[in-house]
Amino acid sequence: SIGSTTYKLLRNLCHPDLPNKKSYKDLVSLLNQQYCPKVNIWRERKKFYETVQEAQESVAEFNAKIRFRAINCEFGAELKNILRDKFTTGLRENDIFEKVSELKVDANLEDVVAAALQREITCWKGNRLHVAIMHFM
Repeated sequence: SIGSTTYKLLRNLCHPDLPNKKSYKDLVSLLNQQYCPKVNIWRERKKFYETVQEAQESVAEFNAKIRFRAINCEFGAELKNILRDKFTTGLRENDIFEKVSELKVDANLEDVVAAALQREITCWKGNRLHVAIMHFM
């Protein structure tokens, strides 16, 4: 059972036929086309490839962001390599990027992210130690 608003929409989508002249599968397909429009793959890929790590964004947050932006890109079997490349090239130019760029070009995504996370932790601890030393001087 559907509400009156949805039925009116369905009737309009079926016009000039009536909904009861269509199969259930056809009706579901019409509603899916209306409520779940096709994603423009090129637009999604453009957003994905333009993604860069923001100033205050952690490595983990950036990793999650590019994975989310890849969802509708239909990269198929190349997804992990593309994610690895985008992760690496989208990092801010700092010690983390320098550490990751020392890895072999064919390193897998997990190793690249792990190296970046480890370097981020090391830098964070180093900054905390520097602040503590400066505080006591």
